[in-house]
Amino acid sequence: MWVRMFATGGGMVLLLAACASTPPSHYYSLAGQDAPALALAASRMEHKAGSGQAYGLQLQVRSIPADVDRIQIVVRDPARAPAVDVLNQSIWSAPLDQQIQRLLAAGVAARLGVVDMQRLPAATSMPVRTIDVRITQFDLIWGQGAYLGAVWTDQGMTGKPARVCQAAVQSKAPIGVANLVDAQKRSLAALVSLMADPADALAAGLPNDTQVNHIGCT
Repeated sequence: MWVRMFATGGGMVLLLAACASTPPSHYYSLAGQDAPALALAASRMEHKAGSGQAYGLQLQVRSIPADVDRIQIVVRDPARAPAVDVLNQSIWSAPLDQQIQRLLAAGVAARLGVVDMQRLPAATSMPVRTIDVRITQFDLIWGQGAYLGAVWTDQGMTGKPARVCQAAVQSKAPIGVANLVDAQKRSLAALVSLMADPADALAAGLPNDTQVNHIGCT
């Protein structure tokens, strides 16, 4: 009996040691409150409502790159390209495509001073501007930073011709998962500004360590 208890106890010790050696998971989000943009949105929305120019924005992210469409954060190592590191203990707090969808829709609507139809779907009586987005690049690269690429089709208002645009943005960051996520937040914020009004975004300037590699519309 004593030997059996010793063996069972040893097994428990090994099990506890294995559990203790498993690193904890860390969760990351792309969300961030942009107070200046929200304040600007409130004033613009009030002005447009008073002038009869209010409309709703329906922005939809149709796709993101397949290799990052997972709950784990994926980081690229330039020394082992094209290999990627899937970080099992670094987890997105919500599906990546949903986070990008919410951020772009809310951000572009805020800068335009219009209604985000995702948040106020009941406002169906107003005109709607539709923007379809494809995220073509979403790279976090060790020792470099975050790279973001997108193509979007702006259907405009009823009766107006559609416009196709594309942009590529990068933000520098030191090594570290949290630093890379923060850098991608800056890239997404820059993309929001470019989608709302490229001329205004470039004239106003971008955050430090963030640059536009390409922007164009046809």
